[in-house]
Amino acid sequence: MIQTDPSWISTGLSENVKHLLRYLHKTGRFDLAHYCVQGTSTIHPELSMLPWKGYGSIPPDPALIQQINSDPQRARDASYGAFNIDAAVKDFKPSIWLGVNDIWSFPKHDYMDKPWYKAINAIPHITIDSAPVLDTALEQAAASKHYLAWSKFGANEMRRHGPKYSHVDFIYGASDTEKFSPISVNEAVELRKRFGISPTTTIFLMVGRNQLRKSFPNALDGLARFKREHPQADVKLHIHTSWSEQGAGWNIPKLAARYGVDISNLLATYVCKKCGQWHVHPFAGEDLDCPYCGEKKSMITATIQHRVPDDEMKYLFGMSNAGISAFSSGGLEFVNVQTLLSGKPLACTNYSCGEDFCEQDFVFTLGYESYYEAGNSFIKATTNPEDIKRFMKKVWMTNPRDMSAWGEKGREWASKTFGIETIGKQWTDLFDKMPMPDWSSISLVPEAKNDQFPFPEIEDKDQFITSLYVNILKMDEPPQGEGRKNWHAQLERGMSRQSIYDFFVQTARTENSRNSVKPIDFSEMLDKNGKKRALLVIRQSLGDCLMITQLLESFHEQYKDFDLYIGCEPRFADVFVGNPFVHKILPYQDFMESELACVGAAQKDKLFDIYMHPAIQSQRQLNYLSTNKIAHDLK
Repeated sequence: MIQTDPSWISTGLSENVKHLLRYLHKTGRFDLAHYCVQGTSTIHPELSMLPWKGYGSIPPDPALIQQINSDPQRARDASYGAFNIDAAVKDFKPSIWLGVNDIWSFPKHDYMDKPWYKAINAIPHITIDSAPVLDTALEQAAASKHYLAWSKFGANEMRRHGPKYSHVDFIYGASDTEKFSPISVNEAVELRKRFGISPTTTIFLMVGRNQLRKSFPNALDGLARFKREHPQADVKLHIHTSWSEQGAGWNIPKLAARYGVDISNLLATYVCKKCGQWHVHPFAGEDLDCPYCGEKKSMITATIQHRVPDDEMKYLFGMSNAGISAFSSGGLEFVNVQTLLSGKPLACTNYSCGEDFCEQDFVFTLGYESYYEAGNSFIKATTNPEDIKRFMKKVWMTNPRDMSAWGEKGREWASKTFGIETIGKQWTDLFDKMPMPDWSSISLVPEAKNDQFPFPEIEDKDQFITSLYVNILKMDEPPQGEGRKNWHAQLERGMSRQSIYDFFVQTARTENSRNSVKPIDFSEMLDKNGKKRALLVIRQSLGDCLMITQLLESFHEQYKDFDLYIGCEPRFADVFVGNPFVHKILPYQDFMESELACVGAAQKDKLFDIYMHPAIQSQRQLNYLSTNKIAHDLK
């Protein structure tokens, strides 16, 4: 079981898991499950389309979601998978659990302290990106038989804390060595011609989210310095990011003006929100008219939603001359790997995961000054713009033949180091050394929450909140945790201590109730009598259940060769008991919200042949607000 971002979104974590799951699946040696986080619903339709078992991490029940979101810390933990992990483990019973994410994704009380974690082969694979290492990571590693970072830097930082962490190692994330590959000289020339860029222009490419950790200001400063020394040089900086995503990042046009960089020397990638076509052009603002489909104000700089397709990104790298990776820290910068796989020279900040790249003589080292980040005292890097200027000069002055040889060395190393054949073998070699656990002896019952804990008469606000977390929810909320901050803020706004205590008690009761429910094997509840099966989902309410009974005779008359199953909450089952048109009543389960899960899309043994969920249009998803504009056949 691999717990990480879903494979269908665009993140470094999803890029890695796509390749790893395909590799493991191809071996034919493993039963696989992908436990999808990032707030993936347990009824997300993509889960049923996977060639392996898929699990979501968030329930579809709006009331339960609202309760989870009432505490920011619990909401964040739930989005990373903590809420549903026990249920997924109980169902799949993995011999190996691989948790791939950031440090804070795996709170010790939700993972390392669980009975199943200690009994199976549990492996956190963590993107440690800064020194000093958080105490959270040290606690996780001390409680784990295996603990892996995403880079040598991360493993070395952990080991510095003594022999207790000598078992910490690293495995890089996997990359697609075919998807990112060099393009021909002719292809690059044609692309530049298409975008109105001279074949003699020297282009430096930076790729990444518009985040504060991406050192766009340093690159602009380096370009400005280079231009002052070589005003005759036709050099441009291509910043492939969302230029409008300034809330959490940089106002690039203002920075350019500050450093004296002519905006015409800055290229951006534009994507049409309607037709999906993309092109490269000097930055000219947002909401431009699309030159391909003619849609007005539809071209915007690339975002996560509107982006260059993965299999076309190599053309962006291919039409550039070199890549710049300047950042404050990183667990593993996939853009470094992609630049090298595309056969382009790379300049990289020599800190964090960048150290692993700068060890190679074909990677240009960018020096840095360190600073401390407020709030956590992480050491971060601010890249030396003078080094960026020197890299630009070196690339500008190097002849094409030497540039090609430079790029070939990088691609050869990156292919061997980050290709899935290498990374996959490292994982399978590790898995092969692990013993098979005896699931008959493993307890899957989580520690019960204490919903009977009496109201704590504690004067100090922080100690009062700590007492509720520790004694009721059995959680060690960190001093700077979002949950603790939230309850301090609620107290400041006048919320009573009794109300906060009541919330913790109710949360404990809800979780105890959920954990005590025995999982249902629906395949054993369905009759195998040769007849087709239809499922009618009508979870609630009493009125809906009563009204739907008027349609059951009609269904029976039209589909005589079907057994009709009703999926409803047990408290409403009496409405259907004794109805001659109902074959069997099933207790409602979350998966019933997904038609794909019920009719067995991409599965050999489907549960039902027909699926109906009439109340979803009034209880889950609106579709009646515009009914006055369209005609319906209401037979």
